[in-house]
Amino acid sequence: MNRFGITFLLVAVLSCVSNSAFSDDIEAAKLALDNGDFVTSNKLFLNLAKSGNPEALEHLGWQSLVGSNGLEKNATLGAEYLKRALASYIKKASNGNPEAQIRLGNIYSKEFESKRFGTVSNKEESAKWYMKGIATYQKSAEKGNPKALTALAHAYRFAEGVEGNGNKAFELYKQAAEQKFIPAKEELGQWLSTYKDPKLEELGISYLEEASNEGSISSKKLLAIIYKRKGDDFSNGNGVTKDASQGFNYYLKAVNLYGEAPTQFNVGVAYYFGDGVYQDKEKAAYWLQKSASKGHLIAQYNLGLMLINGDGIPKNYLRGYVLMNIAAGRGKTEAANLRDQVEAMLSPQDRSEGQRKAAEWTYGVDL
Repeated sequence: MNRFGITFLLVAVLSCVSNSAFSDDIEAAKLALDNGDFVTSNKLFLNLAKSGNPEALEHLGWQSLVGSNGLEKNATLGAEYLKRALASYIKKASNGNPEAQIRLGNIYSKEFESKRFGTVSNKEESAKWYMKGIATYQKSAEKGNPKALTALAHAYRFAEGVEGNGNKAFELYKQAAEQKFIPAKEELGQWLSTYKDPKLEELGISYLEEASNEGSISSKKLLAIIYKRKGDDFSNGNGVTKDASQGFNYYLKAVNLYGEAPTQFNVGVAYYFGDGVYQDKEKAAYWLQKSASKGHLIAQYNLGLMLINGDGIPKNYLRGYVLMNIAAGRGKTEAANLRDQVEAMLSPQDRSEGQRKAAEWTYGVDL
């Protein structure tokens, strides 16, 4: 019996291992992207694209198609980037680069991807490139190369060029992880943490925690997601005995690891009501502000309400007015009603300043 099976959960459009053979600079671009520094990441990706780096070209292509991560939506430009990426992958694959070979295997095996790259799916072409890439990695893996071990594990896990084999994938990942190879810990941790088996889930979390402690941003993000999910489960009694204190502890672990707006909001609400933790409205306002600055609509509304009413924190009609303006502009009807009430209490100068601040507010700016 294949104990671990083959799962297709959380599959991203990525190369088979997260550290690239195409350029060391690509890692700096990815790190900036993970940190939300789109200006730096796009500058690095564009410089790499000029030299024909296929990963950079592919990234720019996908992001231009949808208009994300600081790039404007431009389908024509996106298609051009992907066309150039395919040509670069083919050139590198023909020169024996195993990452490029495996990536071509992926591209030609999937009709959707093939079409986006300006080509057509082709099983024979896919099998050819998979075979070449697997053969190259196999030789390196036999010598204990952790990157090759991780690439092979990925191939067996997702049945890319080989017959899917979860047990073999696990053993290969484990060998690479034992050499302190962070990408192996990331992939193995992400995989195992999706299982319902508590022992496998905990093992996956332990690998992610190791990678996180060694500087992996993606592992921090994934752990934060897992901790938030566990916080939701304990707070709401989803499949476990309801335990508000345990739920709060998981929320706190998540925000301290990687602060996402929804989790920051949950921590703020817990402090406001004393749910699973002692009541502290000042701390509630602190966490609601962090969430609000990242665009959480309900956090913006509730923080504005606290400021207007002086609920546990000093009254501040102007700040409350700014928040209600923003929330109202995003469709919160109750915020529009409160905004109008507070507006009548403000001087013309404060009204003008509040409207200006609301209009100028952008994601990440404190409110």
